[in-house]
Amino acid sequence: LFLFTADNGYLLGDHRMPGIGGKKWPHAVDVPLYAWWPRMLGRERRVVREPVSNVDVAVTVCALAGCTLPDADGLDLGPLLSGETGRLGRDYLYTELLHAWEAMPPWYGLVTTRAYDPQAVWQYVEYADGERELYDLRGDPFRLRNVVDAARHAQRVAEFHERLHREVIEPRGVRFRG
Repeated sequence: LFLFTADNGYLLGDHRMPGIGGKKWPHAVDVPLYAWWPRMLGRERRVVREPVSNVDVAVTVCALAGCTLPDADGLDLGPLLSGETGRLGRDYLYTELLHAWEAMPPWYGLVTTRAYDPQAVWQYVEYADGERELYDLRGDPFRLRNVVDAARHAQRVAEFHERLHREVIEPRGVRFRG
């Protein structure tokens, strides 16, 4: 099995931000994961659009080796890779940068999956300096229109804020550093 991915991408001027120094990490967390295992997956190219996380890699490799990681945050990607399923069943992926880097404040956020809403994918981000962002990634894949202050999204923003804090921040003691 050969897995190829990265932990983040670079914007290099995208999102109206100059170079690397002006980027904000939440907009560069989307990177592809490539899996190649001809003996088990065949040689036919297949695209799977289900969002996954780098925390899924260890759980997947361990499951393939016959072991388990009971307290791991990730999910086994085996059923997704084999085509047994097209969805992992989680509502969102959690993302974070908990320490300041260059001119960027720390942040945490979530990106929804099709299990949350089959018709929409949302990215919600909260920064240590109080700034917040909300993007409809299906209608605005380049994240050009922050709709966090739009009245029609007030309930969604409140839900994402509450869910992020109830399910991730508070139970895990997540805190910004520096």
